[in-house]
Amino acid sequence: MTQNPAVLLKQGLIQLGLPHDEKHIAMIETYLDEIEKWNKRHDMVKADREQLVTHHVLDSLAGIDVIKSIPSRERILDIGSGAGFPGIPLALCLPDSHITLSDRSTIRTAFLSAATIRLGITNCEVICGDYREIRGHFDVITFRAFSETGKELYGMERLLAVDGTIIAYKGREEKILKELTKIDSVKWSHRVIRVKVPFLEKERHLLMLSRKGSPAGSV
Repeated sequence: MTQNPAVLLKQGLIQLGLPHDEKHIAMIETYLDEIEKWNKRHDMVKADREQLVTHHVLDSLAGIDVIKSIPSRERILDIGSGAGFPGIPLALCLPDSHITLSDRSTIRTAFLSAATIRLGITNCEVICGDYREIRGHFDVITFRAFSETGKELYGMERLLAVDGTIIAYKGREEKILKELTKIDSVKWSHRVIRVKVPFLEKERHLLMLSRKGSPAGSV
């Protein structure tokens, strides 16, 4: 049964303990409007308005308390941002963090730039190209529906601050455990956290990784 996306958004934000005033909701609605506008020509996200709210916005924000609990999160890199998930919703809710949105696609990064400008987000920057070519170090690296974690660790490690944390948005725990068999357990500490996405029945988790011996190595 189809439900009112605006109602789902407000109720979902309330359930997650996030700001749900008119201004905040209006910004997210504007963001979704921008996705739908670009969808007509570029097929950015295969989802209707209701699914954009539940499967993407609320999913991106379901682990917000976990991210807020990380002592050092001044600089966040979102890899394979696509239409901006989870990076843009995180930027709206983490004004004290600077978030770099990265994607290889010129169309997707053009969208990201247009969306951040329209929303007036000042704590975001957009980079087009392979994330391995990015310079600098980040406190947190996020990605969602990008790749198996083990395949990307070598490239991500170069960009991770000494005490940094990688947060991968994942689905079923069974699949995560299979991925972990390909990760060097001598070098990396991990934690799998189940998150509840409002109005979404699918199993969702955050996989947190940090180097052993670093201040964040006890995740």
